[in-house]
Amino acid sequence: MNATVSVSKSRSPNSSSQIRWRGYGEYFNVFPRDFYYLGRVAEGETSALFSILERSDNPNIRKPRHFVVKRSWRGEVSNLEDDIKLDKEIDVVHRLRGAPRIAQPVYLNPNPLRKLSRSYLIVEFVENGTLKEFYDRVIDEEMPLPNRVLCGFFFCLLIGDHNPLDGEHILTPTLKLIDFGAVYDAEDPGKDIGIKTNIYDIGRIMRILMTLDDEWDPAPEDVTVEIGGMQRTFATAVASLHPASEWPNLDPDLITIVLCCQAVDVDNRPSLEQLMHALDHQATTKNHTWYRRQMFPTWRTERTKDINLMINELIYYP
Repeated sequence: MNATVSVSKSRSPNSSSQIRWRGYGEYFNVFPRDFYYLGRVAEGETSALFSILERSDNPNIRKPRHFVVKRSWRGEVSNLEDDIKLDKEIDVVHRLRGAPRIAQPVYLNPNPLRKLSRSYLIVEFVENGTLKEFYDRVIDEEMPLPNRVLCGFFFCLLIGDHNPLDGEHILTPTLKLIDFGAVYDAEDPGKDIGIKTNIYDIGRIMRILMTLDDEWDPAPEDVTVEIGGMQRTFATAVASLHPASEWPNLDPDLITIVLCCQAVDVDNRPSLEQLMHALDHQATTKNHTWYRRQMFPTWRTERTKDINLMINELIYYP
């Protein structure tokens, strides 16, 4: 899967906006041999996305691309804030070009939009929906995810330098990040506050996937867990997963990792290196045989063939 971690509020377009968006197709209709305009596919608080397909019968194209164009909502009398966010996103996407888990920019020749006076962003179309759509589907189906699937998604959310086809990665589709309008450069790159904040947010997504409860910010509570042979007590937003004995289908070690990721005090959260080490251990030592020997009641769902069936049902062919 190419999914996204971005969660946007929907916006109801009025009739004038529908006319304005429909007009964007005219730019691509000028090049009928090159492009096929599919229409508007998504809308957020500050922008809208339009889907375009390169025509496969064009002999100059080796592999047709499916891409989207992002434009801000700003009208003639609106302020520039939306355009500023889009300009920031354009800069970030180009800076991260080539990263395997970032939606990639697309360059067109001919470019039907080259004469537009305002900014636009062209990126690859990310198939199979967003991460939010995925966990909404999991919650609706009341289908607990196997621990090996959870571990695979955990890896992808970290956007590490691991080969996506190594180990548990082969079980879960790749996640791709989009929507960088709120990104900013840290004032002090020497500090890892941004990393610690990202780890907290990753823990939030993992909590939702593990508990099938999409409450965004539950009240934190104190928990006491064993970490490195020592008992530690700290406040965490994942207290609903404690004690682990109440979640017999979930790996207690995976629960502990998520408890620490959503610790209120940043000093109780793992570093990126510690988190990667813990997940590496999970992926390399715990296959379906391990879960069977540990007598997990749901060990059969940890088998690769069963995981493939679940992924097909929830992601590829929902």
